[in-house]
Amino acid sequence: MTTILPGTNAVLTGNSLPFSWNHFSGASYYYLQMWMDNAGPGQRITSRTTTMYSARLTGTGFNLNVSRFAKGTYSWRMAAVGGAGNLLTVWAPDQRVTLR
Repeated sequence: MTTILPGTNAVLTGNSLPFSWNHFSGASYYYLQMWMDNAGPGQRITSRTTTMYSARLTGTGFNLNVSRFAKGTYSWRMAAVGGAGNLLTVWAPDQRVTLR
């Protein structure tokens, strides 16, 4: 499985984080996982702040609203999943994105 966006070590300053990937033959859907590695300077994490995210996605693109995410550096990865819920690929290598 090949991920396209966001690129490795991307920096985002808006509220919409675009993800895109190439279709994997036989995939019924895709898993996306994203988690915080390092909070930005002066960040205050509260119960209303998002620091982890996971989703089951179809298609080959998705825009994640990150307005409630803490600013900082996140890792993310994806995997293709078959109709029976079995992983068709290993998890794509972790990539990083910085939210500012």
